[in-house]
Amino acid sequence: MKAAILISLLAGLFALRATAEPITLGRGSITLPTGVTHNKGRGIDTEVGSFRSSDGTPEVHYDIGWQPGDFSAPKDTSAFTFFRAGTVNDMPYWAAIHRDRPTSISIVFPKSGPACFWATIATPEDTDKVLKLILRYTPTKQ
Repeated sequence: MKAAILISLLAGLFALRATAEPITLGRGSITLPTGVTHNKGRGIDTEVGSFRSSDGTPEVHYDIGWQPGDFSAPKDTSAFTFFRAGTVNDMPYWAAIHRDRPTSISIVFPKSGPACFWATIATPEDTDKVLKLILRYTPTKQ
């Protein structure tokens, strides 16, 4: 009985430690909160995958590398219903919801690959949850 309890405790500690380890993604890393799983995909010339959460956060997809698609920084933000620019680890990012795609948020770190993240959203709470998750991404300084 004591051995089973000890094994259970050790397994629990290992699981907690495993969720706190950063995951390398392109030119950066992310430490996922408990309850979020990483699903690595298979890309041709970029690193792709997604994050899934048990807390109701929408699934977040990513595409990181030299050819992730057209996610260049917008020159005119009037086409967005939501736009935020900032920095993480002195590296710029922008997040936007395009007027033509109101159920999709994109978060881009243009100098980190670029690193592109996106999710389907339904509410402002979804937007907040996705931003909180993705802004855990820490780009490596060049």
